[in-house]
Amino acid sequence: MYINHNMKTDFISRNIKNIEYVSDKTHEKLSSAKKINRAGDDSSGLAISEKMNSQIRGLFMAGKNAQDDISLLQTADGYLEDVTSLIQRIRELAVQASNGILTTYDRELIGIEANRLIQAFDKVIDYAEFNQLKLFNDNTFRFHIGANMDQYEELYLEKIDTKYLGLDKVSFENIESSNISIGKIDVALKEINRIRAKIGASLNRLEKAYKGTMINRENTISSQSRILDTDMAKEFSEYIKYNVLTEANSMTIVNVHRMNNYLINSIMKG
Repeated sequence: MYINHNMKTDFISRNIKNIEYVSDKTHEKLSSAKKINRAGDDSSGLAISEKMNSQIRGLFMAGKNAQDDISLLQTADGYLEDVTSLIQRIRELAVQASNGILTTYDRELIGIEANRLIQAFDKVIDYAEFNQLKLFNDNTFRFHIGANMDQYEELYLEKIDTKYLGLDKVSFENIESSNISIGKIDVALKEINRIRAKIGASLNRLEKAYKGTMINRENTISSQSRILDTDMAKEFSEYIKYNVLTEANSMTIVNVHRMNNYLINSIMKG
């Protein structure tokens, strides 16, 4: 028996402190559901996790960008669909005015309707905006659809008006001018269809980019989870183990003290 220096008790006390330290770490992981709560837990793992976090957040915003960009393209295509209907009606009037049984007065009435439709065309294009941005005004739209620098697509939309499309040259004064107007209107329709095809191609590209971005984000989150997230079953098992060890060492100290007290009392009683 040692009175001044009880090595067994010191050893057990040190063991308890070590176990409590590890137990506290396990408790942190269980509480936060993260294996890495500070740089000291895993410095390289933390660096990789933070890099992935930048990618995850960047991909989320890129996906949101893509959705907004898709909305812009759908809006632009909607406006072009409206003006296409107007041009088709103007073409119908041109075909009607090309008929030889009409009088000059008949063609004059047809011309009045056609001019109103042409004016309506310019108004629709002038009102064509998205987030207060003119859609058809010689604008180049840059769609940033990636998490990193320079990951973007561009789309140029021409300034469209009746003069650009040649609709200001349409005339229904006589049979010949009405007949020629049919050809001019066909050229205008081809140009509108060309722009719509360009918008449609960009729309398909952005929709695929959005899907790819979301898949990339899911995979990155999964990879980050393997680095950062706690294995709850494993850590809970460890936590129970350390609690049992703490209890066992505490009981050992109590028993040692009891044994020492018993021996001291026995000595003193003689």
